[in-house]
Amino acid sequence: MDGTLCILCAASSPPTGAESALWARISHCIAAPVVLTSLHSHLSPDAHAFARLWQKVLQRIDSPHVSSIFVDIRRALGNVEMPTPSFATVFIAHRRSSFQWVKWAAACAVVALVIKSSPLLFFAASGIADSTVFLLPTRGEVEVRMGEEWVRVRSELVLDDSMHIRTRDGEATVVLHDDGVLRLGPETELFLRDILDRPQSSGVPTVLFDHGQLWVQGLVPRTLGAIVVSTPFGDIRIHEGSVGLRVDTVVDVAVWDRHVTVDRAEDSMVIHAGERVQLWSKNIPSVHRIPAREYIERWAVQNFDRDAVHRREIVELQRERRAALAGILPTSSLYPVKRAAEAVDVFFTFDDVERTRKQLSYAENRLNEAAALLKDGEDATHALGEYKEALFGVANGSGGEALLHDQMAESVADLAAVLPDDDGYVLKQAVLLVQGGDVQEVFLLDSLVLLRELVTNDPVRARSALDTVREQLAYLQPGENVISLPVRTEALSLLSQAVLLLSADQDRTKEGQALLNDVLAYVPAPLLSPHALLSDEEIAKLSAEIHARVFTTYKMPKSRINQLVAELRRFRGHPDEGRILRRVYWDFPEGSDLTRYVRSTMQNLRVQRIGDRSDVRL
Repeated sequence: MDGTLCILCAASSPPTGAESALWARISHCIAAPVVLTSLHSHLSPDAHAFARLWQKVLQRIDSPHVSSIFVDIRRALGNVEMPTPSFATVFIAHRRSSFQWVKWAAACAVVALVIKSSPLLFFAASGIADSTVFLLPTRGEVEVRMGEEWVRVRSELVLDDSMHIRTRDGEATVVLHDDGVLRLGPETELFLRDILDRPQSSGVPTVLFDHGQLWVQGLVPRTLGAIVVSTPFGDIRIHEGSVGLRVDTVVDVAVWDRHVTVDRAEDSMVIHAGERVQLWSKNIPSVHRIPAREYIERWAVQNFDRDAVHRREIVELQRERRAALAGILPTSSLYPVKRAAEAVDVFFTFDDVERTRKQLSYAENRLNEAAALLKDGEDATHALGEYKEALFGVANGSGGEALLHDQMAESVADLAAVLPDDDGYVLKQAVLLVQGGDVQEVFLLDSLVLLRELVTNDPVRARSALDTVREQLAYLQPGENVISLPVRTEALSLLSQAVLLLSADQDRTKEGQALLNDVLAYVPAPLLSPHALLSDEEIAKLSAEIHARVFTTYKMPKSRINQLVAELRRFRGHPDEGRILRRVYWDFPEGSDLTRYVRSTMQNLRVQRIGDRSDVRL
């Protein structure tokens, strides 16, 4: 086999010179023809051709219309091998100054861009320490409805949705964010419908009250929607204050603090502190004084104490929330950076509505900073001054009234629970001042609420609260027109409650007895009786106020009639409605359409109430 392979290899090997001959043939085939070689040699340009071509290019790009001044400058510079030192210095300085300006402009642009795109670097996040709605059983058996079954609640339960609640032999408390509290007595059933933060003003009831006993504490200012308790015979609208409700065959409404509005299909009426009204199907409601003995009953005293405790808890929650939202404080070295960030953010906001919204938000930051400074024991006067200045600036500008109104309403709501014994009360006064409310009347009622809370537990602090409003208390006497009638009624009711609580305290100290004597000096004796009516001076003042609103506010006869109808509607069901109508009749011009309307109203009232209960006066 190997021999055969060797023979084949020897036979297939090419002879000597075959390889060279093959390569010569290939080279001959791929070589350029002679004509191409000759053409290449003739087309290659020489050095003179290159010079002529470049000269033509220069002629094309060199403009013949050059200004003489540039020609002179080029000639002058062309004769100087190196720039003179003075020229070089000026040129370098000019380049440096131009570069510095560009550098600072670029730095400012970068800072503005960072602030605009990253506000969270300087501004505190919102939504801190949000409140919730929860149910707390306080005694006995309490149940909630889960589907078709009633389930017993043994501990605190957070409510995320509407809920049916009932008590058997027990009692329960429902906390509505920082807006108010519901306290259910034994054998009570209701449906908690609205659990949103801040009651809705769309007419949706907060609570559907079926039967039992309910105490409602409201902490919502009148600028926001009320807590609405719907009963079988009317809706009760509560803002600030406390009201006791009982529903069985009739609806009993007893107002213990501030006032409530009772809405029925026929009309509405305002019930003030210390007054009670009963409602049933198609009745004409009449208002009476709450009997003195009920002020010292267990249900009322217990809820007075719980109102005070809950109010303090709400104040602490709101204080912590504001302090957390304050962010960098004026005492920090970074505070100028925060203010610069705010200014840049507003400056680069081109939409008017959005700019106003940001201005209001940053004004609220000043209020939060003041709250945080007070919490740390620092002076907040400057921060409050800037807050008022910022809001007055927005108010005086064009547009933004609706945004300002909403912002002020929310600020008042966040401070509604604060009383004068708290350091943060200056925040409430600042907000009320900007809002345009009567700071003195609010201060009077807040001080008297504090007085009622302290009369039995701390007479010394209670006396201090009384001393701060002695000047305003002097205006509660008949014949004084400084304080409005609703505030006067509520203030006298709070004073009478303080008297009754002190009188019922058998273990009161000497300080308590002295405080009782002081408070008695401001309370008219009839207020402590079960059926006290308005005095002649109060009736005269009411008539004068109605007269002023009808004739001062409006000039057209039809408008005056409409205003008079609205004024008299407020007193429907009042035990002194007849006396008020008679006084208005005598104070208005004789023979006018206004007096004819008042007389017609008196006649209708007389017809409606003939045969009613004997304790209703006409």
